[in-house]
Amino acid sequence: MAISLHTEGSWVAANATTQAVTLPTHSTGDMLIVRAGMKHATLPGNITCGTAGWLQIDEHNNGTTASGNGSGDVEIVSFWKIATSAAETNPTLTYHASVAA
Repeated sequence: MAISLHTEGSWVAANATTQAVTLPTHSTGDMLIVRAGMKHATLPGNITCGTAGWLQIDEHNNGTTASGNGSGDVEIVSFWKIATSAAETNPTLTYHASVAA
C-alpha cells in the first residue's frame, strides 16, 4: 500500500458564510480530507459541507467565547471522501448558516 499526501495550502475567507475549497490533484481511490476552522462572533457555531459525498469525521469547539480583540474560541471540523474520479467536485463549506465567520 502506498500513501501519498498532497497538500494544497490554506485558504482564508474573512466575513464569509460559504467558501469553495479547491481540491489538489488527485486520483480515483484517493482519500480526500478537508479541514476547516473558524473564529466566530457567536460561538459555538457550526461548519457544514453540503457537497455530495463528503462526510464529517470530527468537530471540536474549544469553548463558547465569541471572537473579540485578542480573544475568542475556535471551532475545527474535518470532512472526508474517497475520490470516485480525478475530477471531483470541489466541496463548499458553510460557516454557521447565515452569520459570517
